[in-house]
Amino acid sequence: MKLRFTIIAMIVFANTIIVSMASIQGLTLTQIDSLKLQLSHDSSLNTLYLNEVVTRDWTTYDIVYNDSSYALISEYSSEVFISLGDTLFRQGWNLPHYALQKSSHAIYQNKLFAFGGYGYWTTKRILRYWDEKEGWIPMVLSPRSQDLYPAHNAVMVIKDSVVHIIGGEYSDEKNPFSRKLVPYIQTIDLKHMEVSFKEIDADLNRDNFLGNTNDSLFFMDNGNLVCYNIKDGILLSGSVSPEIYKANKFNDWEGLKRAVKTDSIWPENNIPSSGFIDNSGQSYYYILVLMIPLLFVLIIRRRLRNNGKEQRLVCTDSFISFASNQYCFNEFEAQIISYLNGKDWVKATEINSLIHEEISNSHKNKLRNEAIRNLNAQAKTISQSEIRLVEVQKDKYDLRMTNYRLNSDLIH
Repeated sequence: MKLRFTIIAMIVFANTIIVSMASIQGLTLTQIDSLKLQLSHDSSLNTLYLNEVVTRDWTTYDIVYNDSSYALISEYSSEVFISLGDTLFRQGWNLPHYALQKSSHAIYQNKLFAFGGYGYWTTKRILRYWDEKEGWIPMVLSPRSQDLYPAHNAVMVIKDSVVHIIGGEYSDEKNPFSRKLVPYIQTIDLKHMEVSFKEIDADLNRDNFLGNTNDSLFFMDNGNLVCYNIKDGILLSGSVSPEIYKANKFNDWEGLKRAVKTDSIWPENNIPSSGFIDNSGQSYYYILVLMIPLLFVLIIRRRLRNNGKEQRLVCTDSFISFASNQYCFNEFEAQIISYLNGKDWVKATEINSLIHEEISNSHKNKLRNEAIRNLNAQAKTISQSEIRLVEVQKDKYDLRMTNYRLNSDLIH
């Protein structure tokens, strides 16, 4: 049953979150070099080491963790990085398929679980777990069980052998460009593989997920604070008055994402460490203090670089490198580089011919565009410049077509 709070209860509710902020701290992921990642969360820094040289666009990876391990899961392919101690081991395949975007993930009993996802104009309803050799393996429900409701962008938590899938959204079967809210909290008993539903009338998803404290998950839904207790299965909700909304700085959280994607850093639950208290003036002071030595460091590095030997971006058949930074191509990217090597302008249809024939032309175009964009993005990232690995231009005889050419100065 959905309970409505009075305004006094909501103040207590808000204060509870403030007191519990220590367990809802922000998480950021930064790649320091081709073998080292830095994770910052709960006011601490953790360094993880890749077991092989890779450079990825980490903004396209979901991040989940528990007390003993981390997992980085690709949004676009069946590739994951799972930690053992302080080392991340790559598993799976980096060939994009775009079938499981915005899936929900969780680690439980040292096993990585996932649910749903969006791809090819449909929302999935499959609960699955990760196998090191086989990849994602679907979990079969009991014949007595109801079927799961399709969802992507949902929040998933697993505790005491029960999976809780909160809200999310799904694509309309008749109109795949239309998104609808999932009106349920779905629970799956892993011991008996049976599904049950709790109906909700709130918009709960990863985009408005604030965080969790012990058994309680908090959301902000159109000016309402919503709490779901996974132990008792109770959903609590209450309106926040304009005065309390402003006083507690909820308006600063507008557009808050569980995972806000940027070019180089992935912030997750990026909530100020001071909770709802506005310390903007003090923050500016700290920023200024940090920026002054950083400016000196940048000036010194620039002078040393200018005085030293000029460094260049180098491209081979399998990787690009700049100084100690390196990016290894996936299989399709390596095929593109090999095909472009030694040729002048190449038509888009020629690159599409490298992809399996059974794939549709529209999907071939998408795979080609994503691969070219990623190659150029990686070249810019590791060289810290605006250089392009693959040059792109419109066909001068047919402006509808695009041609590509490898930057010949980079081939060695």
